[in-house]
Amino acid sequence: MASITGVVAPVKTADKHAFLRHSRVAAEVLREHGALQIVENWGDDVPDGEATSFPFAVDRQSEETVILSWVLWPDRQTAATAMQIFMDDKRMEAVNPPPFDGRRAIVGEFDLLLDMPCKAGGDRPIRYVDAFLAAVPTVNRAAYVEHATLSAPVFHDAGALRLVECWGADVPDGELSSMPMAVKKTAEETVVLSWVVWPDRATRETGMTQVFDDPRIQPDANPMPFDGKRLIYGGFETLLHA
Repeated sequence: MASITGVVAPVKTADKHAFLRHSRVAAEVLREHGALQIVENWGDDVPDGEATSFPFAVDRQSEETVILSWVLWPDRQTAATAMQIFMDDKRMEAVNPPPFDGRRAIVGEFDLLLDMPCKAGGDRPIRYVDAFLAAVPTVNRAAYVEHATLSAPVFHDAGALRLVECWGADVPDGELSSMPMAVKKTAEETVVLSWVVWPDRATRETGMTQVFDDPRIQPDANPMPFDGKRLIYGGFETLLHA
């Protein structure tokens, strides 16, 4: 089964170009060791929250921006082997230490659950994404798949290019921050990561309004099989799609 490594971290806004330089080198190394896709996203519309949010999860400071990265692997074993090699690759020495606070980064490994093109051209370069992190009761996995499958046509009609759903496989707890802490996961829940790909920010703005108003996605028609109050989300500009 295909595997996803997901990372959320705070980066000093002034270090955007340094982050992109680091990402390009990392992408070159990761692809040589089996990565199928590397995507780096820069926070564009990532709201604060009182209890849960991407900024809250990584303790984002006023001079920082939240980034979201993911790497697609053919399977979990390839990911584990590649990451061991990646840390020792000499090319990374030139761009290390990374331009973000790794102590506040949150990381998880996920199984690729669903990858649904919404429109023709859904495989074209990624430009803008809405990303979501949630805690789903583990027993509701089938219901979650059904919920996402029913949601896909709604996003299709709103102009989205792709809908991707990832189910937590190795999402560790942390002392300072972690994905489970970010969504207040309980022992009976699994962390999920998902994203919607849009052709641009303008399409996303009109599209999300249309999605929220669509009767097919209202609770009575397509109830959420998880606690939506703990869902965290944000809009991201894609800097790198390798």
